[in-house]
Amino acid sequence: MPMMKKRSRFFLLGLILLFLFLEKGALSSQPYRCSYTAEDGQRMELVLRDSFSVVNFGRLLTIYRRNLETGDSVLLFSRDSLHRSYSLSFHDLPKEKKMVPRVIERCGGRYLVFGMERRRTDVTLLNSEIHLLAIPLGKGGLAELILEGRPMVLVMDSLRSQTENRFFVGRKFVLAGDSCLVSSLSDCVSDSKLFASYADVPLGHVRNYVAAWERVNGISALSDMERVNFVYYSQPFFPMKPVRTVESENFKVVAFPYGDLLAYDKRKKCYFVVWASEMLPREDYSSALAWKKGSSNELHLQGFYDRTVRYLNLETGELTVE
Repeated sequence: MPMMKKRSRFFLLGLILLFLFLEKGALSSQPYRCSYTAEDGQRMELVLRDSFSVVNFGRLLTIYRRNLETGDSVLLFSRDSLHRSYSLSFHDLPKEKKMVPRVIERCGGRYLVFGMERRRTDVTLLNSEIHLLAIPLGKGGLAELILEGRPMVLVMDSLRSQTENRFFVGRKFVLAGDSCLVSSLSDCVSDSKLFASYADVPLGHVRNYVAAWERVNGISALSDMERVNFVYYSQPFFPMKPVRTVESENFKVVAFPYGDLLAYDKRKKCYFVVWASEMLPREDYSSALAWKKGSSNELHLQGFYDRTVRYLNLETGELTVE
């Protein structure tokens, strides 16, 4: 009997929480706040809230401007999403001061500047976007700079092996704004230690082998490629214990589930990257990895999603379809 009463209380509590959830239409996270003094001397506060929207099955970003002396507040900015979520906290990245919401004076006006992440909600993807916005607090137009990429763990110093979290930028473009404001937002990117591109990363460092492979091959599915360009290293770099290994008199190849294919060339006595794409859904060649019948240099590749049988020549990088 006591157990039944306890279950009833939990059930009732669940109904109350569900009612409050549906009544509000959103689940709100902890808001970000920043204060400033208006031109007339009144103290103002900007409240940025990142909430889950029940109606849109995504996230809702709202920014209110509140007069701390009168208590009045007005909606300054709002943006919701469909199959995309907006978050003021960057996924797997440390929060950096230059990305925290703040009020600055630039280009003849006063602006709220902040960054937010935009990620898919309908499927799970590594790739995302960082939006840097400058919202006018008076006259002027909005400026928005978008960085497309994904979080990566990279070595940023060629002489050290210590890895750091970075948002690896594949593409940068301007959505809106005049040249002055866009330049200011670009300076935030340059000054921040959150972002990286091929120019910033020592690709010769063995621990950056994924970025090095993508630099010469791009980020694409195997079905879009006719040839793979291998990246060679003199020192070992197998990052973990593989789930499958195939070996011939010339090569040893190891595979990781939904991950990389790495190899060792016995004649050249060097290691090389066969496959290290971050293309999602990430393909899994580990279980089907084998040698082509009658060959010791061609790999039999068949993915979990892409069931087409392909052969990859480890001498030339040439791909052929069965």
